[in-house]
Amino acid sequence: MGSQSEADLERLLILNGIDWKRTGYPDYAILNKDGEIYGFIEVKRNTEDLLADEQYLFRKFCLKNGIPHSVWYPGLLLPSWLSQQYTVTNMQGKTFNLQGASEYLIREWLIKESREDNIV
Repeated sequence: MGSQSEADLERLLILNGIDWKRTGYPDYAILNKDGEIYGFIEVKRNTEDLLADEQYLFRKFCLKNGIPHSVWYPGLLLPSWLSQQYTVTNMQGKTFNLQGASEYLIREWLIKESREDNIV
């Protein structure tokens, strides 16, 4: 438990029959160039490392509400939704400006780059 204020809020939530979660927030909140939250990335060690229930609920909320959210693990390129805001650089130092590109073109470019870099 945290502060007395948090304890007071939790008591009010319980009294009013409101359920809540304090865990599940992603590892990274990605900011746009204006410094506003644009999306979220959850980092996992490998493909067998699954989302916890709370992480799954947060991801589901984001996707349902059109908020970019990705699960990333070593070997993956950056999520394609990031490419709409930034110039993307892969691990080999290749860069490509995908701002304004359609989601289809971004995915095609990321797939092509990952094959060339043997990251698929």
